[in-house]
This record gives sequence, C-alpha cells and structure tokens, in this order.
Amino acid sequence: EGAAEGAAEGAAEGAELAADRLASSSPPTRETIGPGAATAATAVFIALVVGVETSFGAFLVSYCLGVGGEVGEKEADLATTAFWTTFTLGRFAAAGLVARQRPAATLSGHCACVCVALAVVLGGRGSRMSVWFGSVLFGAGMSSVFAAAVAHLNELLGPGGMSGGAGGWISAGASSGTLVMLATSQALGTPDAVMATLLALSVCAMG
Repeated sequence: EGAAEGAAEGAAEGAELAADRLASSSPPTRETIGPGAATAATAVFIALVVGVETSFGAFLVSYCLGVGGEVGEKEADLATTAFWTTFTLGRFAAAGLVARQRPAATLSGHCACVCVALAVVLGGRGSRMSVWFGSVLFGAGMSSVFAAAVAHLNELLGPGGMSGGAGGWISAGASSGTLVMLATSQALGTPDAVMATLLALSVCAMG
C-alpha cells in the first residue's frame, strides 16, 4: 500500500510539473495583447494597405509606360479598370468570406496574394501577361484585407469589440495611408523603385 501511495503521489507531482512547464512555454493568447497595442498595430497595417492599394491603382499606367514593355497606355488603363473591378466585386464577397473563415486566415491568404501579384508585375517588366494577371490577382487579394483586418481587431479586443476610439484610429490609418504612399511614389521617381517599394511595404504589412 505504501508503495502504491508513493507511486500515486509521484505521478500527481509529475503531472503538475508537466502542466506548469506547458503553461510557461505556451504562446501568448489574445488576452495578453493589450487593446491599445492591437488597435495601433491595426491602424498602421491599414495605413500601409490603403497606401499600397491606392498607389497601385494610380501608378499602374505610369509604370507600364515607364518600363517600356508590351502594354501601351490604353491597355494599361484597361488593366487598371480590371484591377478596380475585381477589387469592387471582391468587396461584395468579403463579408461572406470573413463570416465563414477566421479573420487571421483570410488576412494571411489575401496578403500573400497581394505580394505575389506585385512580384509578378515587377518581375514581368511590362509584359502583357504579368500586367493583366498581376492586376486581377492584386484586386482579388486586396479586396478583403480591410474588412478582415477590422474583424480581426474586433476578435482581439474580445467582449464588447471595437470602441469609438478604436474606430477613430482605424479611420486615421485609412486616411493617412493614401497621403504617405502618394508622397513616397513621387519622391522615388523611377517606375521600378515605386513598384518595389509597394512590394516591400506589402511584405512589411504581412509581418
């Protein structure tokens, strides 16, 4: 009996020690993320996203003409229209997608599409296939990012969701993104530099 009791006590102590180690090594949960930090990070993310989105739509024609590829001005205008059309249609589908999937998964997948699209456009240097494929993929990838980011923040904040203050920070991020990216585009000058910057900022946003 004494041996059995000793074995039981040892097993209990071992289980308790293992549980303590598991708890100490577990990744932080959403409760460890402060609402202020989550809101600030989301506002910066949205500023980058909106800036990249707006700059791509405004700069694609200039890029195609600047690199001297296969796509002329009229066709580049059509590719830009294809981007905005895909983006708009994707926005309608975004609500259903975010409702069915976790926001974090939607963000990861769509940000990856954005990065691939920019890499295709940059690598193709004005080839017809790269411009058209990249424009459509960019529009599809970008379409759900804003909605998924807001849904993800709402999930991180927990019960009660977003407050009016958090919504104000998100609006400020969306407004400032356009100004920052257009200023960056004008400062860089060369078509390759601007497109590479958009790709780099998209990768940063994924991080």
